Amino acid sequence: MLLFVGDLIIGGLFDIHVRDSVAQQCIHAINPTGIQNVEAFLYTIEQINRQNILPRGLKLGNHT
Repeated sequence: MLLFVGDLIIGGLFDIHVRDSVAQQCIHAINPTGIQNVEAFLYTIEQINRQNILPRGLKLGNHT
């Protein structure tokens, strides 16, 4: 779980583990697409905060 404090908090849920289709359980394999989605989510929040896109100096945070 990642938590970055901000004035506005955005939550993100991403599949980062592979699910076994037979046992319906997570196995210890990493889903590369899920990791890329998390990285894109964090990068976007960082860029929005750096470019001061939000009004009145508000900053985004996240709970991933």
